[in-house]
Amino acid sequence: MWITGKDVTDPVLRSWISLNECSPLGNLVSNVHTRVRCLQAGGLYQFPVTVNQNERNNSYVVSMYNAYIEYAEQELRTKVRSRVAVVLLVPLIRLLGWYMRWCKIDNIVHVNNFAFSTNPYPEKWQGQHLREICDFIAQEYPGHLVVFRSLNERQHMQVLRSAPSYNIATILSRQIYFQDDTIEQFGRHKNVPVDRRKIAGSGLIYTRHEEMAAYLDQAHQLYHDLYIGKYTQYNPNYSVDFFQWSYRSGFIHYEGYVDTTGTLKAFAGMFIYGSTITTPLLGYAIKEPVKKALYTHAAYLSLEYKFITGLPFNCSSGASRFKMWRGAKPVLEYSLVYCRHLPLRTRLIIRLLAWLSNSVGRSLLVKYEL
Repeated sequence: MWITGKDVTDPVLRSWISLNECSPLGNLVSNVHTRVRCLQAGGLYQFPVTVNQNERNNSYVVSMYNAYIEYAEQELRTKVRSRVAVVLLVPLIRLLGWYMRWCKIDNIVHVNNFAFSTNPYPEKWQGQHLREICDFIAQEYPGHLVVFRSLNERQHMQVLRSAPSYNIATILSRQIYFQDDTIEQFGRHKNVPVDRRKIAGSGLIYTRHEEMAAYLDQAHQLYHDLYIGKYTQYNPNYSVDFFQWSYRSGFIHYEGYVDTTGTLKAFAGMFIYGSTITTPLLGYAIKEPVKKALYTHAAYLSLEYKFITGLPFNCSSGASRFKMWRGAKPVLEYSLVYCRHLPLRTRLIIRLLAWLSNSVGRSLLVKYEL
């Protein structure tokens, strides 16, 4: 059933739902136009839900079309070194995109969606009430797909194994990286002492969460330059207001490095939910020389926070060799898609996406560490 913010038990989730009850999320994240609701299943598990009505130009965090078509084509062109693969696959992706538009694929409900690239699930949820959730949403939104993003083989194998018995498709999304070393194990990786010497000798000043309020505007600009300017317009485009709200509410834990002039050079914004750490917000001065190791500064803020909290760290995707050389393990991530209640044309494209992602897509993800 649907519940409101006052009925949410987890303080992190309550903060998120209450925020979206006051104002549309698009006011804080310019390319995430969606309706946010909260679903309770079995009287115990509560999930943030986003509901979309086939809007265009949304971030991939609420758009299946942009996740598997626009974003996928950009990744293919920039990261796959095989010219033959690019020439063969780009027309296929575009054909799939046309068909997905025809099916109105972005009439979609995402379950457990904080509008982040990586969305941790409630700690003890392993697919309980999965079928009931799908049936309830299909009844409430009979023309919509039901999608669960951010399910990985490290934490959610029970959910992934049970999905086929409920006629739920499993679509491979990407390869992520998990860091669950102890601090002693982490220190044995040969890159770690080198990294720590670079950070200690950089002359930058470590800035605690309590001191970051003065640097949120700069943090926003660093994030924007990296994730929107350098990478893709389909990353969520968080506003300065979002940074300020997430800091004030404690929704995000911020740390950074500033120089002697008070200029923020690197930062990380950590999110803890379901006893898992992720870093949805990160940035560094991308125009500075690589030898200054500013990405290393930003990455180590999350790594050190992982050891302080003792929680597993989902490092998300990207920078694969950096992460693996420091002990992170590659893990495949999936989306579950329920479409049994939808027309045949929609069921066919979901089946095709599932087959392609788990065959051709799997080979590309593993080979090119996408």
